[in-house]
Amino acid sequence: MSAYLCSAKHISTIVNALDVAPRADRPRDFRDTDRGELFRMLLDANLASLDEKYGEGTDIAIATEYRFDPMAGRGLSVVALLKALNCYEYQSCESDDWEESQAHKYSHEMKEMLIRELPGYEQAAWEIT
Repeated sequence: MSAYLCSAKHISTIVNALDVAPRADRPRDFRDTDRGELFRMLLDANLASLDEKYGEGTDIAIATEYRFDPMAGRGLSVVALLKALNCYEYQSCESDDWEESQAHKYSHEMKEMLIRELPGYEQAAWEIT
């Protein structure tokens, strides 16, 4: 399948997903990071993936116009945010260093955080006996 550059709204939504959980439950390495910096990091990883797959400079002209939207994704369900993260990861995983990248770490830790926010998660048994 093909990969594409996620929209600025999509990437902003992934950044704003931090607000779903209380600050103490947010990924430790990212809870105090500037939102604009997170946005840029995620955008750069998406661009690096496209460069790896299709060649240098793919969609760079479009990306220069991208701006972080602090209101994007507000009110979306946890399930919608999880799906947005899956989409982002699919579009951004082509670079050789994806697994070690901060963007991958952010995405993985955000999924873990969001799963804990799903209704019924806290009430569910830890171990099935």
